[in-house]
Amino acid sequence: MSDDAVGRPMRSEAAARVIEAATSLDGLPASARAGEDPGPAYFARLVADLRTLFDELAGATQIDRELASALHAVAHRGALGYVDAVAYGRTLRPTLVDPDMLDVELAVESVLTGEWHTLEE
Repeated sequence: MSDDAVGRPMRSEAAARVIEAATSLDGLPASARAGEDPGPAYFARLVADLRTLFDELAGATQIDRELASALHAVAHRGALGYVDAVAYGRTLRPTLVDPDMLDVELAVESVLTGEWHTLEE
C-alpha cells in the first residue's frame, strides 16, 4: 500500500484473510476464547499471510483502521484467549503458545513496525 492509498481500505487477498482470521466465528480470537486449537497448519498459513502483508506494506507510513483492528485482534485477543484457557484449566498442545502464537504476535509486530521479527533474534 503506497502513501497515496492512505484513507482507502486495504483489499489485498492477504489483508482479507487476516481480517477474516480476526473477525470470523472460527477465527483465531474466537478459537482462543473457546480454548480450541485451529492446528499448526492454520498458524503457518496465518503467519504466511502476515508475511505477505508485511511485504505489500513495505514503505507505507499508514494502514487502514479495519486492518489495524484485525492485526490487534489476531495478536492480542488470540494470546489473551489462550492465557485465559490455561488459567481455566484447559490443556493445550505444547507448541500452541510457543512457538505458534508467538510467531503470530511477532509477525503482527513486524507488519506494524516495518521490520521483520522472528523468534531466532
